Amino acid sequence: RTNSNKTNYFNKYIEKSAESKELESKITRAEEKQFEQLSWETCDLLLFYIEQYSKENICIVTASREGWIKKALSYVYYIGGYSIIYGLLFDDDTISLAQPSCAQHKKLMKKCSDLSKHPCTQWKYQMFEQIVDEKAKISDNLINTFVIIGDSYFEFEAAKQLRKFVDDIDNVFIHRIKLENSPTIKTLIKEQNMLNRLRKDRYYQIYSILKQCGFCLQYSKKLRYESGEFFYQQ
Repeated sequence: RTNSNKTNYFNKYIEKSAESKELESKITRAEEKQFEQLSWETCDLLLFYIEQYSKENICIVTASREGWIKKALSYVYYIGGYSIIYGLLFDDDTISLAQPSCAQHKKLMKKCSDLSKHPCTQWKYQMFEQIVDEKAKISDNLINTFVIIGDSYFEFEAAKQLRKFVDDIDNVFIHRIKLENSPTIKTLIKEQNMLNRLRKDRYYQIYSILKQCGFCLQYSKKLRYESGEFFYQQ
């Protein structure tokens, strides 16, 4: 997932401005500038992914209510690059978007203490498995790399289960990245910067082709990435 454009942080603003046509009237100028910077960081990342991997190999899997992402982006449409992101997701020849129906969404919200058996985890696993079945090409001369990026433990756990599913397949590798659950806009920008560096350094390819294994990463404020390696500052 590429990351996808991260809309979760917009929640509190959208709820406050439910009767307003524009989000801009509900946020400060400083917040708007941060939103704008985040929009270009996200837009650049998506465009780079499209250039490097093509639209056909990018999919956003979200358990949000049907139509919610479109509504959220419409509130910030005129800020920075959000109109471009909107177009990439909802205009013709767009990035694939997997989302539950309204009836499915209600079932996904049921409480479950076991993360591995949570309806949301199971639904995301099914979506991921479907993508792998559709995209993976079994060949001795081809390496299949799937990168799953998200901010919830549902997709993180689903991706873990998916790695077990492909364990016996030599040329399929699952990389999973867990971002912060409730990040500030500044943290979102830092996360996008990190994802951009991973792409530029061909980090996913290095693990799939050279190290022949998947990698797992959980983002935190102490996480640093330098010279192609991750470390946590004490």
